[in-house]
This record gives sequence, C-alpha cells and structure tokens, in this order.
Amino acid sequence: MQNVASKLEFDKICAKLKGFTHTEIASFQAESLTMLSKEDLKDTLEDLKEAMSYADSHSLPPIHYHKNLMPFLSVLKKEGTGDISFFVGIRDLLENVKEILDFFEENESYPCLNRYLLRLNPLESLKNRIDSVITKNLDIYDHASTALYRIRNAIKQEMNGQSKLHQSLLDRYKKYLNSERLVLREQGLALPISISYKNQIDGVTIGISASGNTAFILPVEIMKSNQKIQSLQEEEKEEILRILRDLAKVVSKEVDVLKEDVFIVSSLDFLFAKVALAQEMKATIAEISENNSFSLQNARHPLIAKEKVVANSFVFDKEKIVLITGPNAGGKTVCLKTVGLLIYMHQAGLAIPCDEAILPYFTNLFVDIGDEQSLKDQLSTFTAHIHMLKEALEDIHETSFVIIDELGSGTSPEDGEALGVGVIEFLHQKNAFALLSSHYDGLKSFALENDYILNASMIFDEEILTPKYKIRFGVAGKSYGLEVASKEGLNPFILESAKKYLKSRESENENRLKILNEKLLEVDKLRATLEEQNQKLNEEISHMEKELAKVREEKKRLEKNAEEEKEKLVLETKKEIEEIMESFKAKKEPKLHEAIALKREIENRFESKEEEEEYLSQESFAIGDRVREKDSQAIGVIEKISKDTARVLLDSGLSMNVKMSFLRKVSQTKVQKKTKSEFYGFSSLEKQVPLECNLIGLHVQEAIDVLAKYFDDALTMHYHVVRVIHGFGTGKLRHAVWEYLKKQSFVESFRFGGMNEGGMGATVVNLK
Repeated sequence: MQNVASKLEFDKICAKLKGFTHTEIASFQAESLTMLSKEDLKDTLEDLKEAMSYADSHSLPPIHYHKNLMPFLSVLKKEGTGDISFFVGIRDLLENVKEILDFFEENESYPCLNRYLLRLNPLESLKNRIDSVITKNLDIYDHASTALYRIRNAIKQEMNGQSKLHQSLLDRYKKYLNSERLVLREQGLALPISISYKNQIDGVTIGISASGNTAFILPVEIMKSNQKIQSLQEEEKEEILRILRDLAKVVSKEVDVLKEDVFIVSSLDFLFAKVALAQEMKATIAEISENNSFSLQNARHPLIAKEKVVANSFVFDKEKIVLITGPNAGGKTVCLKTVGLLIYMHQAGLAIPCDEAILPYFTNLFVDIGDEQSLKDQLSTFTAHIHMLKEALEDIHETSFVIIDELGSGTSPEDGEALGVGVIEFLHQKNAFALLSSHYDGLKSFALENDYILNASMIFDEEILTPKYKIRFGVAGKSYGLEVASKEGLNPFILESAKKYLKSRESENENRLKILNEKLLEVDKLRATLEEQNQKLNEEISHMEKELAKVREEKKRLEKNAEEEKEKLVLETKKEIEEIMESFKAKKEPKLHEAIALKREIENRFESKEEEEEYLSQESFAIGDRVREKDSQAIGVIEKISKDTARVLLDSGLSMNVKMSFLRKVSQTKVQKKTKSEFYGFSSLEKQVPLECNLIGLHVQEAIDVLAKYFDDALTMHYHVVRVIHGFGTGKLRHAVWEYLKKQSFVESFRFGGMNEGGMGATVVNLK
C-alpha cells in the first residue's frame, strides 16, 4: 500500500496530523499511519466518533509534550537508574495525567473515553517523592538527604573562606606583587609576583608574563582550598547518584503503571489529534457499509485550499464502475485522487472531508495515476502502466477498489480503446469497484451500451470555455479540444480541416452522445432557471419572516401594555380590599356571618358576571360529567364511579378519588375563574389551595420557601396527591425539590409526571 499512499499524497495528511500531536509516541504514530484491518477500523472509528462528540460539546483535552519514556522505563526495570531529566519527565507525565483526569467529566455517554481514563493513574505519592528531590530548575534539593546538605554547606563555607584567604595572601606578599589583584589563569587564581621574588613564595609557578617581568604563582594555600572544594564536589556527585539510585528504586516499583500512563496519554494524544484534524477539515466519520453501499456526499480534496476546492458527490449504486470523461484540466484527476484519498483516510481511521459518507471496507485499493515511466529500466509510459496493471489485477476481487487515470493511454487510440474495454470487462467479471477516466470516444460508446458502467463527465462552460470542476453522472463528456484551440487562436484552416475530418468519422454512438449532451445542456439551463426562481422565493420568504417578526414585536408590545393595565387594576383592587379589611378590623368583635359576607364581597371583586359558576342539578352523576371538587375547587371530568366515590381526571392532568358528596356539577360552557390571591386575614376561612405548585422562574431558595408554604396549605386541605412544576432547565431546581421531599415525613412517595402530567418537568407527590 506504500505506493498507493504515495500516489494519493497520504503522507501530507500524515504530516498535517503530526502537527496536532504533542507526545513523541503519537507523533511517530501519525508518521507511520496506514490502513487498518476491518475489526481495528470499527473500534478506531467508534473511539474517534466519541472523541469528536466530546470535543464538540467541551474542548480538546490538555495534553502536553512528552518524550517517549518507554525505553528508559524498560532499562529502569532491569535495575538501571536515570538522570535528572528522566525523573523530571516522569513528574511531567504524572502532572499531565492528573490534569487530564480533572478535565474529563464522568459521563456514561462516553464509554470509549472512560475505558481510557479508568486506566490512568496519577501516582500522586510518587510525584510528591520526585518533587521532594528535584527542583523546578532541574536541580537536586539541598535537603534531599542529610549528607548532601552537609556536603553543600561545607562547599559554601570553603568558598566563602577563599575570599578571606585571597585578601590575606595579597596582604602577606604585598611587597612582591606587580599588581594589587589576583590573576585568573587556567589552573586558578594566581599571585602576580615580580620575577626576582618568585622563590620567596610558597607555591607553584604556573606561568610567566609576556614581558618576562611577572611570574604567576599558585600559592599552596589556594591549592589546598581548591583541592578540598574539588573533593567535596566529588562527594556531592556521589551523593546525588546515590539519591537518584534510591529514587530509581521507588520508581521501578511503579514501572508497569507508568508504562500504562505513557501509553494512554499517547493514545489520547493521537486520538484527539485526529479530532483536531477533523475539525480543521470540517470532516465527518464514514459509516462502514455491510452491503456494498458507496456514497460520498460533497466530498472535498483535503489538500486543496478551502477557498478553491470544489465539492463533488460520488454514488455507486447498481453500477460499480464509473467512467469519467471530459476535457484536459477539467478536474478528472482531482476527482479520482479525492475518492482514493478519502477511502485511504477512512480505512486509516480518520474522519474525511465530506458532508456524509457510507463506504464498504476494501481489502485492496489499486491506484494508477500519473506518469510511471521508469528511466532506470528504460520502460515507456505505456509499458510502465502495463506492468502496474499486470501486478495489480492479479489480486482484484469484489472487495477491491480500482482507480485508473487515462485508461489505455500511451498507445494508439484503437489499441488503447481495446485495452480499456478489456480492463473494464475484467473488473466487471471480478465484481470490483472502479473509478476510471479516459478521453477515448470508443470507451464512452462502450459505457453507453453496457448498463453496469455509469458514464460521468466534468462540467465545462461552453460559452467561456473554462472548466467548472464539477462532475455530473449519466452522460459522457466532450474533450473540447477544437473549441479550446479556436479560443487560443489556432490557424482557421487547420481548425476547419479538423472539423471536416471529425464529421466524416462520426458514428451512430457519437451522434447519440452529441444528442445526450445537448439535452444535458437544456437540463442545466432549466436547473439554473429553477435555482434563480428558488433564490427569489427564498428572498420573499426572508422578507415575510422579517414582517412576521415585526408583527410579533407589536404583539409583545400590546401584551406588555395589557399586563401593565392588569397590574394597575390589581393594585387598585388590593387597595379597595385593604380599605374593606381595615373597616372590618375596626369592629371589636366581628361575627362569623359578617366575616363570610366580607369574604364574598372580596371574591366578587375578582369575578365578572360571565365567569360565575353555574351549578347544575346535583341529583345524580354520570361518567363524563364536568365537576368541581368542593374543598380544592379543582375542575375535571368524572372517569369512573364506584359506589359513593368517583375518580376525576383534573384539568391539570392529575387524577384523584373524591367522595360524590364533595362534588358539584359544572356547566360545560361556563367555568368559574377563582382568584389565586390569598387574604391573610382569613386564613381560617375556606382558603382555596390549588392541586399544583408552579416554581418555574424562581431561584432555588425562593422555590423551597414557596414549596414549604404550599405543603402547609395542602396538608390543611387533606390533599393526597399534588403536583410540583419545576420545569426542565439545568435540573438544579428539580434536584433541590427532590432533596427537600426526601426529608419530609408527610411525603409518602414522589415520581416524575406522566405523559399528561408534565413529564420530567413536573413531580407528582403522594402525601400521607
């Protein structure tokens, strides 16, 4: 498949994919990506589908650069050790593992991702151990061991003492010096002594000045100090090696877990690199067909710039062989490469740039595109093609996909057409899929005569003689060679002679092709007209939608005004009620009949004559009667009657069993509208409590307060079933309501509402 990948430029797709990776292992996987087995492909695409879904609703996970630690971990397991950079690499890995686990939310909707995440282990104790030894600046902490702290402290003291020693030597040998400062030489700091006094100094001469007047002498005291520091530094190195060996022993106990972490992080990196590539290409995952269905809708070549690429759809139905014809530079080769590359990408486990795709699994992909002339073997273009055909066609079967550009080219038209017919018949015999291109009229005619081949052509603008790079199926294409030659100004005599020659050679099939093309042009013109009309229709629809939006705005304005008027009326009514209440309270000992009369007066202010309830004869009840329950004032229809009890389906969607003595018939056309207002001065008098409590629009705490008050009232009315409306939303309000209900002793049970009870936007509560 390597040659196929090269012809289709799959290596450039791999390079794009590599650009989205972070870890060394994932980068290598991207470079070496190739087609997968069918079973591996199914698993890979399932993982990719889930990862794309997660990235669309969240984002790409935070995966950082990691060197491939696998070889170092294998050495460590065999009682090896590692340098500081190795342990820092482990620490970075474990930090990233923790970051990845924190990023992903536990969700049963992502089983493939969960399968990866469950295998990750942040090994926090190991990370803390590494942190206690190695600094962020890739050094060893002084307190990594007692010995290291002692050694480094001794080095510091010796180095600090050297500055005093230097000054002491300068003072002691002041009269012998040619300079007031020590001189730095390769062997260390030396005294610049006059040459005549060099033997007066206890030390080693390490150099003479160019003038010969100064001897550079390394005093014995400095030599001893340097040797002590060097000895301490050797001890420091040995102690650091010992610390790292101890750390390696700790790490070696977790080698298998670390290898798993490396593998999973690299696998996630490679997986989400494919997601990032898909996002860049606006790609989709192809469905694997089990019945040889083949469909690529609006397929785009991924290596052509987005602003230049032309989308084409390819569908193989009853014809498994498609022959594309048309002019040079019309886009035939691009179409062939697009289909081949998308098949290869799909079977390598990548999403492909198209709107929708259904593809069979191909066990063999054969591609012959471009000039395969071999200079080394002195083979002609035609001979090279024949060699390729010979090798490839030996392994062709019904699960093969064959792509051949310019079938039969490189030899005479007669031989080329004959060879092309032979190849097509062979492919048909093998029941293989094939996408072919050719200029030969003989192959176009052959395709017309055989229903297992589908003719296709590249659309060419005949008016301006330029290609549109769009494919159309069902008709063969012209080469437009003479037309292009005329446009480019070729000698008219030559063109006229060529036209006469072509006319003399026109056959019946060629005439049929010409007629089909003319009809196709008419279809194209009709399609253009329809598209123009469709555009006008869309513009009219857009205009109507804008007008409708204006109407809706006006409706909102009127509703707002009506609401303001309503609020104004309510305020005025409340004011009147307060005045009545004040007059009632002024009485020292109000009597019950006076209170009832006052209540009725208040209620009358919320009722119009048209809304008054019309109680009908109470002699008997029947199924289907519309009734009102006396205590709750809830209205519904009788569903079932059993002795002295009736089951009533309320307008709210709830059902309740009520004694018939508590029911009153209600007119089918007139239903009293009772106010929902509460008058706190009469809480002990016939207070109306609805069978449902609407919490939508309230904050959680506000809702719980309202709910608690509602249940106080509902229990007073001896209700057995009520409904709490909390809506769908984010689920916070529903969660708070359920937590509240769980803690209440008066709640027998609760559940989501049924189909006619508000569904999951409501909770039905059974009270004790």
